[in-house]
Amino acid sequence: MKSLNLRRLAAVALIAGLPLGLAACEEKGPAERAGAEIDKAAESTADAAKDAADKAEDAAERAEDKAEDTAANAEDRAEATRAEERAANTAERAGEKIERAGERLEDAANNAKKD
Repeated sequence: MKSLNLRRLAAVALIAGLPLGLAACEEKGPAERAGAEIDKAAESTADAAKDAADKAEDAAERAEDKAEDTAANAEDRAEATRAEERAANTAERAGEKIERAGERLEDAANNAKKD
C-alpha cells in the first residue's frame, strides 16, 4: 500500500509540474515541441498507472472482503458442527438414562411377580 501511495504522489507531482514547464517559453521550437510530446506521454503514462493502481487496490479490497466472508462462514460452520456434537451427546445421554429407567422398570416388574 505504501508503494501505491508513493506512485500516486509521484504521478500527481509530475502532472502538477507540467504547466510550469510549458509556461516558460512562448515560441516553441523542435525541442519544445518534442518536450511537449514527452510531457503528454508522461501524463498518459501517469494516468494509466493511476488507473492500474486503483484497479489493483479495488481487487485487493474485494479479495480481503471475500477472505473475511470465507472466515466468517467457516466460523459459522464450526459452530454448527459443535452444536450438532452437543446435541448428539445429549441424545446419547438421554438414551442411556431411558435404558437405565427401562431396566429398573423391568427389575421392579420381576420383583413384583416374585412377591
